[in-house]
Amino acid sequence: MENKTGTQRKWWQNAVVYQIYPRSFQDSNGDGIGDIPGIIRRLDYLADLGIDAVWLSPVYRSPQDDNGYDISDYQDIDPMFGTLEDMEELIREAKKRNIRIVMDLVLNHSSDEHRWFQEAKKSKDNPYHDYYVWRDGKEGVLPNEMKSVFGGPAWEWVPEVGQYYFHQFSVKQPDLNWENEKVRREIYDMILWWMDKGVGGFRLDVIDQIAKEPDLGITNNGPRLHEFIRELSRETFQKGDLITVGEAWGADPERAKLYSNPDGSEFSMVFQFEHICLDQQEGKEKWDLAPLSLVKLKENLAKWQRELMDCGWNSLFWNNHDLPRIAGRDSDPRDLRNLTAMAYFLKGTTLLYAGQEVAAEHQPSLFDRDTVDWTVRCDLSGLMRTLYGIKRDVLEPTDYCHATADDEKDVAVMYRDDVRKEAGDMPRTVGVFSLRGKAARVAVDVADGTYRNLIDASDVVVSDGELACDGEPVIMRCPRPELSV
Repeated sequence: MENKTGTQRKWWQNAVVYQIYPRSFQDSNGDGIGDIPGIIRRLDYLADLGIDAVWLSPVYRSPQDDNGYDISDYQDIDPMFGTLEDMEELIREAKKRNIRIVMDLVLNHSSDEHRWFQEAKKSKDNPYHDYYVWRDGKEGVLPNEMKSVFGGPAWEWVPEVGQYYFHQFSVKQPDLNWENEKVRREIYDMILWWMDKGVGGFRLDVIDQIAKEPDLGITNNGPRLHEFIRELSRETFQKGDLITVGEAWGADPERAKLYSNPDGSEFSMVFQFEHICLDQQEGKEKWDLAPLSLVKLKENLAKWQRELMDCGWNSLFWNNHDLPRIAGRDSDPRDLRNLTAMAYFLKGTTLLYAGQEVAAEHQPSLFDRDTVDWTVRCDLSGLMRTLYGIKRDVLEPTDYCHATADDEKDVAVMYRDDVRKEAGDMPRTVGVFSLRGKAARVAVDVADGTYRNLIDASDVVVSDGELACDGEPVIMRCPRPELSV
């Protein structure tokens, strides 16, 4: 796909991705659990909302010890969600509506009920034994003091082999041994199998933990991490036109540049969580929130736009299954409209979580059925449709995006400029977002005049270098200024 200046655009760069936690979304058979046929029923709704890809939290066969993130068969569907044939139909029907299906893929560990592990624990000589991370020892004497994310030791004794296996998460989630080339090959073949079925991409769960060195206490960002990821990408993702998203809670800009290098050697983008954790109380859990500093938020967003310019790619989100919903933090309709518009305006791929379009505010609870409450508290769907058109038809992936971050007013002013020589005098796109939904006069770097707000077609007046913001989001096209970037 080419943009207006003739440069090749990757389809996912201006895409909107909609995350579905399947058991919470749409029940088709009355058992109270959402399923794949239910998702198929709502594809027209998603297409109308302006969705390019649907990211499904895990639907693989699983004992559901960790909500499907404990996979017992990567090439089958859990009966609670339907059948493999249902999944194939979902891919086909989504494609008819120009929607791609993105699968959540867990490559750090499997379920202990996976065939590989069932074989691995039979004996040290079993060919599958080295698919997992084992250490010799004596029962009751742990290899070291490492702890599981879910609490308790990260080691579990198996008397049949007289060894401990390593698990960063549940005891029912033994870690895979990425040092074993055979494991990696099994994984690549599985991914290629899904690609052959027409899957449009993958979200890679805790991918920064695959290169672990438990003897040294290293569980993420291990020395071989990017070697493994580049091999994974080369053997699989680069053979298709996919969107790939790596989950990396500890990613800083330098690491994000590796994950999302424009050469495609690793992933399309990475999930980093700095911006969404700014209101977390220090030393407490992600659910324990404090008042958010909007200055810090603007600074953080500006930093990531600046740092990844031309050398990486941002994922733009306010909600997902791991975090308190944004409407639970701030339920004011104006605030939500401004935050929503900002997530479409910034340079990057926009990600939504099911229910965000109606301002669902309940805290995600993955251990429950957690059905989405579709009661409309604030209808953002019309705004999302409009923003989708702007993102698709006005904003260019090649744009330079920059933002004011030192303004003590609760307003973010952001600019999108195409700075390539061949762009000529293409207009500047300006976004003005009142983060508390308040009216204010703010300085803008555009010529005085009257412009049209692309969101609602209203007039926007710039006088003496200032714009009078009424608290609603503004996106407007202006004559190109003299650029210094």
